[in-house]
This record gives sequence, structure tokens and C-alpha cells, in this order.
Amino acid sequence: MTYELFDENRPLIANYCNTLALIYQSQGKLEEAAEQSKKSLNLTHELFGDNHPSVARYYATLALIYQSQGKLEHAVEYSTKALAIDCKLFGDNHPEAARSYRDLGAIYLDQGKLGQAAKYSIRALTIYHKFYGKNNPRAAITCNNLGQIYQNYGNLAKAVEYSTRALAINLKLFGKNHPQVAVCCNNLGRIYQQQGNFDKAFEHMSKALKLSYRLYGENHHKVIKSCNDLMALFLEVYSKQSGQKNNFLG
Repeated sequence: MTYELFDENRPLIANYCNTLALIYQSQGKLEEAAEQSKKSLNLTHELFGDNHPSVARYYATLALIYQSQGKLEHAVEYSTKALAIDCKLFGDNHPEAARSYRDLGAIYLDQGKLGQAAKYSIRALTIYHKFYGKNNPRAAITCNNLGQIYQNYGNLAKAVEYSTRALAINLKLFGKNHPQVAVCCNNLGRIYQQQGNFDKAFEHMSKALKLSYRLYGENHHKVIKSCNDLMALFLEVYSKQSGQKNNFLG
């Protein structure tokens, strides 16, 4: 297809490519996702220049794909570009900016930069509460991220607090058969495991695995991750029980 012959349709083509990128990302097809995301970004950049809401949105999509690929420096670069455009167009206390704050917080978490991760995530959550109230899906995602940040800090009480809030919001908004419920259950289970509360860990991780299996089927990468996390829990419990027996035997 020669895009120049269809200038009036180029924004639609860019949006189609971005949607396809998100679908590929959800399927774990990250190379294909990156390819489609770059197409959407290049088309939109040619049409509208540097400072346009769609350019910011497509920067954000590409940043998340790079994050999934483990290319965290690229992820920070593109998410920062998205934030700069959003702040210029809407101001730094707008929901569009909050999206970039949230994304940067998650990327910094993956980098192990916990101070920056907490700073950006709390900024995002404050904006979401202001504009949408406490029970909204954006706040749920951010609370879940904060749960992971505090878990990595070793502040497990705060980790449980934020992860429980995320789970409660998702259950209220979407019911018990939703992908974000599975994510929250698995993350909360891993926090309980780190606390040594193995009963609650097993309860939440089992829910996550059963739900992911229903949603995706047995060969999906999210199901495999849940299986691996649950197996790690079993191994830890077994190891502790075996150690106690050996200590008892002298």
C-alpha cells in the first residue's frame, strides 16, 4: 500500500497499527508488536509533528512494548517523551500526564529504581483520585504497581495494603472473572509468600492460576507464570517443612 495516495486515511491506518501492536503485545508477540507500534508512530509523527496527543499515545505504547522486551532504557526514553508532550499540551496534573507517570513508575520498578518508581506512581494515583475518584481502573493498576514497589522495598504491610486495594477495585468494577483480578491475586499471593503467610499465598495464587487458565488456556505465558509462581511456593513450603523435621531429628 502506498500511504501517500491515502493521506486522509493515514490517521486511521496509524490507529489500526497501534491497535494491532497492543493485540500482539497481549499475545506475547513482542517483535510484531514493536513493528506495528513503530509504523503507527512514524505515520502520526509525519502528519502532526512532535507535539500531538496521538504521538504521545503511540510513544507510550512503544515504551510499554520495550518494557515487555526488557529494553528498559528505550522504555524510559519513549515514556519520558510521552510525558513531555502530555505536560506541554495538558499540564502536569492531567490524566494524560498521569498515564505517563504511571508507566514510568512501572518501568523504574523493573529497573530497580524504587524511589523514582514510588514517586511517579504516587503522582499518578493522586491525579487519578482527583479526576475519577478512588474506584477506577487506572487507580487499580497504579495501586497494584505500588504494591510491587513496596514489596521490593521490603515494606510488606504497605505492599499488602496497596495490592488489596487494587484487587478490591477490580472486583467491584469487573467482577471475579477479569484478567486484572488474576494479576492482582497472583501478586498478592507472592507478597503473602514473602511474609511467610503460606495459606493466604496459596489461596490467592490458586485463584490466579484457575482464572488465567479459564481466560487464556493452558499454553499462555500468563498461565505458565502462575504455574511457576505456585511451584515456587510449594518448594519453599516443602523446604521449610523438611528443615523443621531435620531439626527435630537432631
